[in-house]
Amino acid sequence: MSLRLTLPRFDRLPRFDRVGPLLRPAGRAGLLALAVAVVLVPDWPSVAERTRAGVAGWIGAQAAEADPARVYVSGAARTDLDALAQAITALGPAATPQAVRDRVEAMAWVETAHVRRHALGPWHIRLEEREPFARWQSDGALWVVDRSGHKITSQRLHRFTDLPLLSGPGAPQAAPAMLALLDQAPDLADRVHALIRMGDRRWDVRFDSGITLALPEPDAAYGPAAAWDEFVSLARAHRLLDREILVVDMRLPERLTLQLTNRGKAMVHAEKRRS
Repeated sequence: MSLRLTLPRFDRLPRFDRVGPLLRPAGRAGLLALAVAVVLVPDWPSVAERTRAGVAGWIGAQAAEADPARVYVSGAARTDLDALAQAITALGPAATPQAVRDRVEAMAWVETAHVRRHALGPWHIRLEEREPFARWQSDGALWVVDRSGHKITSQRLHRFTDLPLLSGPGAPQAAPAMLALLDQAPDLADRVHALIRMGDRRWDVRFDSGITLALPEPDAAYGPAAAWDEFVSLARAHRLLDREILVVDMRLPERLTLQLTNRGKAMVHAEKRRS
């Protein structure tokens, strides 16, 4: 049996970022074909966010005159429906709901899949997709990850440039608290280019001007929150982000260290000679 999956278009639903062919040959070895429709449903239980065409092959041993099977899918906002179809059909005609769920949940964007089927009737699949949280530089590659640090995709990253840029071990898991701290000063938070997790203990904050702020490790007396508050006051009062500075080191409670750019050093030396 060759299984051909098609997805009808819903003109009133938002378009995909790309549109595939409506149909593609499902079997090329003279095998019997069984038409199967994959339908994104807007009312079970959530509104489908996109539509597209998908086709996959499924070779088995059912009669050609069998009634068409249907797969109803909801919650597929980012999941590749071609890949979803292949994940289901690769299991063969004897697939169980548990096997389908395991296969679908192995897909990059799928966090949870709710699968049900009555007898030999249609499949109903409701997806709960992972929410993209940040871009994470890990093992030499850039990934879109969720809040748990689960790597979702490393493809087409231009669609996610609005997400925070993180690097370092443990960065995704520690980032929510850090982002909440930065948001207390939106004018400076808007200029943050990247957050670098150092040894999974503390943060370096890289600004769009090239300046790096080294924050301390968490401590009851002096931690990142106190250091950030102090930096915000200094940055606003002295326009630190517009100075010839490379690093603002605030890891020690009673000592602030500035590392200047080469131009900044030259300016200091020139000022000393004049004085």
